[in-house]
Amino acid sequence: VINRPAGALGRLLSAGRIVVWDDPVSRKDLRDGLVKAIASGNPNVDKELILTKLAERENQGSTFLNEGIALPHARVEGLTAPEVALGLTHGGVLDAPTDKPIEVVFLLLSPTTGANVHLQLLSKVGRAFQSRDLRRALARAESGMQALEAIQDFEAAASGMAHG
Repeated sequence: VINRPAGALGRLLSAGRIVVWDDPVSRKDLRDGLVKAIASGNPNVDKELILTKLAERENQGSTFLNEGIALPHARVEGLTAPEVALGLTHGGVLDAPTDKPIEVVFLLLSPTTGANVHLQLLSKVGRAFQSRDLRRALARAESGMQALEAIQDFEAAASGMAHG
């Protein structure tokens, strides 16, 4: 195994924080599944508080974008560092009225302090998931491990291009 420096997503994600749905899923089931993935790795996470914060954020304006990507995010009291999870929806999202089916859902929870980190992460994630190559690789992923490897490969190639 080649030891590659991890990019931002590769450092934040683990295979256990990537959920793959083969069948169509609702936005509620998506949020529940992704919050559960985060909570399983961090028992201090208050699932109900997070789901409430995500619903409040969604009411301000949909985080389900027309590019086939959703970036639900919230600032959560009690967090000391960003918490992330990734959902891949091979069957799409039932109740997301977008032009293009939602394939990638990236959940970002940030501490209430440090607004810059939150915005920088959202921006990085948004740019990464604009990559056609990464999206294709994720569409083929059948497990969290395969998806994580696709992200690490993408980030290694991106950093190689930036420094090569």
